Amino acid sequence: MSRGADGDKKKDGKNPESIGPGQVPEKPPPENPSITDKSGKKDRRYAIIGLGVLIGIISLFILLIIVARNNVETAGSGSLTVVDLGGNITNHTIEDLKKMPSVQKTVFLKGSESSTNYYKGVEVLYLINQTQNHDNYTCVRAVASDRYSVNIDRAKLSEVGVFVAYEMDNQTMSPSREGGYGPLRLIVPQKDGGDFNGQFSVKYLVRIELRE
Repeated sequence: MSRGADGDKKKDGKNPESIGPGQVPEKPPPENPSITDKSGKKDRRYAIIGLGVLIGIISLFILLIIVARNNVETAGSGSLTVVDLGGNITNHTIEDLKKMPSVQKTVFLKGSESSTNYYKGVEVLYLINQTQNHDNYTCVRAVASDRYSVNIDRAKLSEVGVFVAYEMDNQTMSPSREGGYGPLRLIVPQKDGGDFNGQFSVKYLVRIELRE
């Protein structure tokens, strides 16, 4: 009886170990399409997020380049902005500065790069007096195109005669992109021979702000 049963199984072709001629093996059940679709949507979502992050990084990089170029252009334009206590802004070009009463001094700048040069420019006090609201200021903040800044007390401005130079050794000062210190530089002369005044003599000067 058992032998006959085996024979019946073979005739039905249901024995997984034996496939007769012309018979096609059974195919595995298809994957659930909903699972495949969800997986594909998730991959696309991740791809979109990754692309958005990449675009954001590139945009930020481009913005930084533009800001850096604008800083260089500001330094190269030779324009000086003076801001009084009321926030009023006055812009001076080099040509404007040259029309003002000038000061000429040989100044020793002591610092990491000490040097002695002949400078010509305009006193900061004169520029301050041209502003509308300047009576109660206690110091000025001098700002360079690269955002470096220093504060100088009101008393020191007149004590040592701080001025904005547009010429050095009878030559127009070169901008930073040409290896110079200009076209404008704040000059803070020494009170005595031991003063480290180099770090206060701001290169690439673009802005002077009055502070209370």
